[in-house]
Amino acid sequence: MTGALQSPVRRSQNLHTNRGEEAPVAPLSFFMPNRIEVNRNGPPELEKTMVAARTGTPSLPALEAQVGKAIVARNLVLRKPVLADAPALAELANDRTVAEMTARIPHPYTVDDANDFLLDTLDAGPRGHLRFAITARLPDDTSGEFMGMVAVDRVDGNLVLGYWLGRPFRRRGYMSEAAEALVNALFETGEVPEIISSARMINDGSRAILEGLGFQRTCVGLIRSTSLKGSVPVTHYQLTPEDFARRPRKR
Repeated sequence: MTGALQSPVRRSQNLHTNRGEEAPVAPLSFFMPNRIEVNRNGPPELEKTMVAARTGTPSLPALEAQVGKAIVARNLVLRKPVLADAPALAELANDRTVAEMTARIPHPYTVDDANDFLLDTLDAGPRGHLRFAITARLPDDTSGEFMGMVAVDRVDGNLVLGYWLGRPFRRRGYMSEAAEALVNALFETGEVPEIISSARMINDGSRAILEGLGFQRTCVGLIRSTSLKGSVPVTHYQLTPEDFARRPRKR
């Protein structure tokens, strides 16, 4: 599936992708629930509340206007999803390893589910969205094959990073590259004080990606999983522009 980029286009500059252990799929934060349950019985340093509203965080429409409709990275183009993505989205997301590592992706995942998600994204209106299709970068900088999704949504006033990647595209560094490109674009606006994310405790690959970007562990808790029909233990993370700037750089 190939399509021309929508303008404006942002190019990610000087990003250093962590090509270590690649996450099988997203942290739990993709399709986040409306609230996050925090375990307050852990060590004191992990008792930070992650559900307080961030009054200093700009609105999604304001960030969307600054980030643009596409981000060009080394190997990828992140672009706004379109209805034509539904078949590829359904094919890749209809994978138990995707559903069980995310909060609200059901399994099985059908074309109807994909259409519902895409329509919700396209009809975001004044609430805005920062959801991007991960696609291959073609020689002319247009977007190629659909690979997965990366997004920042607002939950309880926080900006929450989530992502997932289709099985055929894993272990090539693409997920790290996509997440880093979006985070970099957000922090470049100068208006984002922090981004949070979460990963299942058994998802070593996703935790490695978050930590490779500079995310710091803040607390542990539970998040409801649609596909598993219950709550699962997760590690919550927080990233500031300063920690992102100090992330490990790999040549």
